[in-house]
Amino acid sequence: MKNLGIKTKIQLYFLISVLIVFSSLFFYIEAVYRPKDIANNTFTVSQIVDSKAQEVSMWIKRISAEYRTISTIPAFSSMDVRGIEPQIERFTNSYTNNGEVMETFSYIGKNGFCWINSDAIENLMDNQDYQKAYRDDSEFIISKPKLNDNNREVLLFYYPIKSITNQKEALIVAAIPSVRLNEIVNTMQVYNGKSFIMSRDYDLITTNAQYFYSHTIDEETLHAIDIMAITSSNQFPVTDINGKAATLFVSPIENYPEWIFATVVSNEELMQSSNQLMTGLWILLLFLLAVIFILGKMLVTSVLTPIKNLQNAMKLVENGKLESYVDEGNARDEIHDLSMSFNKMISKMSELIDQIVEERNQKQRAEMEIMQAQIKPHFLYNTLDNLKWLAKQHGAEDVAKTITALSTYFRTFLASGQQVISLKQEFKHTKAYLDMQKIRFKNLDYEIYCPKELETIQVVKILLQPLVENSIHACTQPNTHMGKIIVRAMIENECLMLSVEDNGCGMDEQEVKELLDYLHSSDTSKHFGLHNVYTRLKMMNQENDILIDSIKGEGCKITLLIKEFDYDKNDDR
Repeated sequence: MKNLGIKTKIQLYFLISVLIVFSSLFFYIEAVYRPKDIANNTFTVSQIVDSKAQEVSMWIKRISAEYRTISTIPAFSSMDVRGIEPQIERFTNSYTNNGEVMETFSYIGKNGFCWINSDAIENLMDNQDYQKAYRDDSEFIISKPKLNDNNREVLLFYYPIKSITNQKEALIVAAIPSVRLNEIVNTMQVYNGKSFIMSRDYDLITTNAQYFYSHTIDEETLHAIDIMAITSSNQFPVTDINGKAATLFVSPIENYPEWIFATVVSNEELMQSSNQLMTGLWILLLFLLAVIFILGKMLVTSVLTPIKNLQNAMKLVENGKLESYVDEGNARDEIHDLSMSFNKMISKMSELIDQIVEERNQKQRAEMEIMQAQIKPHFLYNTLDNLKWLAKQHGAEDVAKTITALSTYFRTFLASGQQVISLKQEFKHTKAYLDMQKIRFKNLDYEIYCPKELETIQVVKILLQPLVENSIHACTQPNTHMGKIIVRAMIENECLMLSVEDNGCGMDEQEVKELLDYLHSSDTSKHFGLHNVYTRLKMMNQENDILIDSIKGEGCKITLLIKEFDYDKNDDR
């Protein structure tokens, strides 16, 4: 992947994304949808088979109810020939006139004597169904389909006439065409399945056996199913005549348990909806792949062209050609923004290079000026030392002390151009300033506290002197008390605190508020020294601050809070 181009990566990512989505869909269909679909279709077919079996059962129930009623007619139960013949003619004509499907109505005694209408006379004595009707305990018997003299397929319906002692004395036999039964069976067209009725003896009732075994399932497959064990709706996996998997749905006919309603459905038909869905997904996948290829190519071209231009411009800049700007184009997209940023960067780089060159020239000039300026402090120190020794020679000790303090003050103030000094040097500078002021003001006293462990802390120089200057001004105003200034350094809550406290005139709350508001502004027209200290504190760290605690007429305490500080590891104290 690392060595592939952006074009290939984009197309590959699109392809992988589509494949992941469709793979998930295919997996869902195979693992979840298809089993549910087959189960639902199987349940539907089973319900339809049950419904058709019930319809056949109701048809048989209606016929059996008619013959149950006929069997109670006295002429039949008394076996009176003179009464039987008119009844046979009457029932035959009645069914014919009503458009029923009965063709022949007969009455047969135990001795085989048969009364039958003149249009269709059959000898039933040797018929196995006739013998079974006397032998079987069932209420009635229905034979296998037979062809009558008119070459029409009929079913013989045998209903017994019983004596007072409940013995079978005769049979009512009706030759019923199988047309209605075939209509019930063949109207069931579900998933292109084949429906039929068979007996418990594997006799096919509503379909031609030769045709069925050669076009649906073979005889061996059908006989492998234990028909006698079927007592309720069930399904059996079978193999059709083409060797494909299929399912045999069966349901016993309630009013004639000797018959089974069955339907053979190919499993492909049961999976038809899920197969169609899978086919649709494959077509959609191929279509999307084609669309992705075309759109991906267009997208990659529209994206990579400006990126390629930007890449070429970067190579030119890399070779030092800073005037290599990129055409930003008319599109307002991320690449347009990137091109604008690149052009702005080139412009800024050119400006910065010009600025660096100018700063380098200025630095060279400044270094020259510093080297020249270093001569002046050296001359100043020598002059102050000469004045100090002249003052001592003439006995002017106060003047000598003042000159010594002034020399110390200037050495710290100038500090060879350094901006950061140790706290020890800062306090030394402050003490020198206080010594000079004490010579002037006789009513001024001071105390300085700087713990040894804090002396190596690095601070911006001349932080305390402006505060001390303000305190001296407040303490030395015409009054009757002795002015006192305390300068202290301490660590509290990991914060360096430098405080200058005096017993001068102090300020009220309003004056303190106005002073703090002034420090937070950019106005430097007054309190220049204090404003300068506050500004340099903030330059060190924005969290640094100044606290002012003052009472009018009692004094004032100004504390510098320095949040971050370092120790001078090279200081040997």
